[in-house]
Amino acid sequence: LRRRGQHRARAASAARAAGGVLGGILGEYVSLPQCLGTNNAESEFGKLEVAIKQQEERASQAENMMNTMREMLESKVEEEKNANAQLRAEMEELKRQIGFAQDSHSQAVAQIEATKTRLQLKVDTLTRELTAEKESVEGLEERTNRHVEELQAKIQPRAAEASQLRQQRQLMQGEVRRLTDQVVAIGEEKAAVTSQLGTMAEVSGELRRHIAAEEEERLQLQDQLATLAAEKEQLQARIATGQAAEGNLLKQRALIQEEVARLTRRVVGAGDEQAAAAGQCSAALAKQAELESRVKAVEEERLQVEGQISGWKAGSAQLEAELAAARGATAEVLQQRELVRGEVSRLTEKVVESEADKDMLRGEIAARAAGAAELLGRAEEVRGESAALEERILAAKEEGSQLEAAAGERERERSRVLAQRSMMQGEVGRLTDKAVEAAGTSERLQRMFAATEEESSRLWETAKALETRKLGLEERAAAIESDRGKLSKRIQSLFSEMQGLEAKAATAEGDKSQLEEELKGIKKKQEELLQELARCTKDAQVIASGA
Repeated sequence: LRRRGQHRARAASAARAAGGVLGGILGEYVSLPQCLGTNNAESEFGKLEVAIKQQEERASQAENMMNTMREMLESKVEEEKNANAQLRAEMEELKRQIGFAQDSHSQAVAQIEATKTRLQLKVDTLTRELTAEKESVEGLEERTNRHVEELQAKIQPRAAEASQLRQQRQLMQGEVRRLTDQVVAIGEEKAAVTSQLGTMAEVSGELRRHIAAEEEERLQLQDQLATLAAEKEQLQARIATGQAAEGNLLKQRALIQEEVARLTRRVVGAGDEQAAAAGQCSAALAKQAELESRVKAVEEERLQVEGQISGWKAGSAQLEAELAAARGATAEVLQQRELVRGEVSRLTEKVVESEADKDMLRGEIAARAAGAAELLGRAEEVRGESAALEERILAAKEEGSQLEAAAGERERERSRVLAQRSMMQGEVGRLTDKAVEAAGTSERLQRMFAATEEESSRLWETAKALETRKLGLEERAAAIESDRGKLSKRIQSLFSEMQGLEAKAATAEGDKSQLEEELKGIKKKQEELLQELARCTKDAQVIASGA
């Protein structure tokens, strides 16, 4: 139709152009008689000839224009024919599309009827399901209320137990504070012991250096003894001459005995002081200077005595045997000391289970004390050997007094070992009592903690059961929400189908009223479905709020 209108407009404009040309030609012929009525005939005839020529030219132009117009009109007519043929084809296509639209409309009507039937069935099914779900939710709510009442009835005795536990909490806090104070005291004791260990380490290092020096001197003295043993055979030949000097030596015997007694008292005093230093670590540094001064004095005396070595070689073999016996006794005492230390270590390992840090420090103190005692023992040994060598050199005829001094020294060492053993046994007993007491307190606290943990586990299981039921209700609410979403999608698809039907109905004029009625019915059904969906949503919200 649009093309036909365009062709008609073009034809009208061409006709108007042709009419204008003919009007111009006719106007020239109409003005010709006016030219003939003039006075100047010649000029008029000349003008007439010019006008005729112009008219001829115009006539030829008009003829050309007419030919052009004829050709143009023919082409326009041909275009109109083609346009009419195209319009006829379009009309046929429109008729075919209208038939197809009518068929589609009938199919859509059938589909709408089937969809309405399916939707009605689904709505009925959903209504039944929602009714059953509502009944189950109501039953579940009743069961939940009963369970809540049961839990409240159980919580009341638990509240009484909780109040009792809160009352016991103060006792436990007091016990914890007491244990904390003990831990703080142990920490302070640990710091003090650590400082004592540092002091003992310094003292031990100093003693090791002194012992190394004494050991070197002892080796030198042993070398001198070996030299003296080699010289013994040579000196036996000189014994006869020495007997002559024996008288003079007898005169000096009293002086020598006094000197030996003085040296013995010094050695015994040094041993007692060293034993006291082993038991009192804090006084070791103060006594160290005294020991060093005494060692220097002994060194000076030893240097003075070395000048008299040549005259005291007679009983060296017998004295060596006695020295070996004394060493054997000392080794036996040391073995007993090691047994005592082993027993103390075994008991200490048992005590470590309750007071690990404290006993570890005490074990370290014991080890350091044992090391210090061992170092002191070695120092005593070296000094004893030095004294023995000096006594062997100076006391050739004082065998009895020297043996008595050794026996007294062994007796004093034995008494010191026994005193240390009794002290260690008392300490072990005290630590054992503390360990037993701590174990009892720990067991009582563990029982109380186990009861509290059991009650907490029961309450936690109850809470988990309630949480599980809540999750079940939430899952059901989610299922209802999912069904609501599916129903919304179905409504949207139905709405889209309705829009498609409305689009098809716009092209079909005959079935417009029927489609409007069907659309009204579909919209009414849609409103009903929306109301049902709102009711389902409200029920789901009520269920969720109840959960």
